[in-house]
Amino acid sequence: MSDHTQPTATGLHSLASAIIGARLNLDQQRSDEAAKLIWFVILSHTPWESLTRPTWATDTTLANDAGMKGLRDVERAVARLRTSDMLTTTIGHRPGARRPTGRVLCPRIGAPVKVLIPDRGSMANLWITCREVQSRPAPMVTLAVGLYVLACHEVGHRPEGWTRIPGTMSDVRRFVGARKGHAWTRRIRDMEALGLLGRPDGEIWVAPAIAWDQTARALARVRARG
Repeated sequence: MSDHTQPTATGLHSLASAIIGARLNLDQQRSDEAAKLIWFVILSHTPWESLTRPTWATDTTLANDAGMKGLRDVERAVARLRTSDMLTTTIGHRPGARRPTGRVLCPRIGAPVKVLIPDRGSMANLWITCREVQSRPAPMVTLAVGLYVLACHEVGHRPEGWTRIPGTMSDVRRFVGARKGHAWTRRIRDMEALGLLGRPDGEIWVAPAIAWDQTARALARVRARG
């Protein structure tokens, strides 16, 4: 799992300002689902300790890290975040870089935040697995990444064991910007079936990092059980 070279966070930090919630003014468009996922990817590239938190991540980098194949989808997602006032883009200068002039992405969040997501290999595997479970896998992938982000935030690094995250499933739903209903309930059950999520006694537990590399094997076990 990659942490995008970010340092281990020290001191108090919060994910409160990273919550998607209703900030996208969701209208169930395809661009909304892509924007949710790209939002987490952009945050994973931004220095958590910086006040402005700029990132030079290109559309190709964002697409690769999100496991998305189409650059047009990434472009639309960035535009969606920008029009929703979650992101600003400028042309900036980076001294000493091979290409010192280029686009800078600045997420609009009000507190230092460290976001870690599964690495590229895990993301690619996650997309494959989710496509086997749902015909439109983007919401399920976003939920999975959101759970991973919450687990990493709780322990300060990628989880090596099962991690309990505070709050309720309603809190998780707001965090990833999902709507309440049958589709949401199904996503939660699919995560449980894949062994990535557990809810003993009403608590929320997220699987260790190694499990995210084995989602295809987990799916095979689910199918074998019929």
